[in-house]
Amino acid sequence: MTLHLRGIRAGADPQSAYRVYLQDSARKAGEPPGQIMVGEFNFYGIGPGMQRDVSFELTPGHPAPAISLDGECVANITLVPAHAIAPNSAPSIDSIELWGD
Repeated sequence: MTLHLRGIRAGADPQSAYRVYLQDSARKAGEPPGQIMVGEFNFYGIGPGMQRDVSFELTPGHPAPAISLDGECVANITLVPAHAIAPNSAPSIDSIELWGD
């Protein structure tokens, strides 16, 4: 399975990398939600008007997405800046996609 972040861009360098976490859907009932880091990306080389995509291969050690009651694949993804982001940098991502094998 591959996690794709498409259209990563910022108005100015946020001066921070972002860590990408996937919630562990296999936890037991009553346990707090666990998150596993699947990777990190930065904005190096992305200036105004520029964007890029990043992908992360999810290995067997990463949590599997949950399947909802209606059969939809559900992946809870959290993006966390490694440091405080620069003011007015306005980082954004166009889409987050999960592709199965």
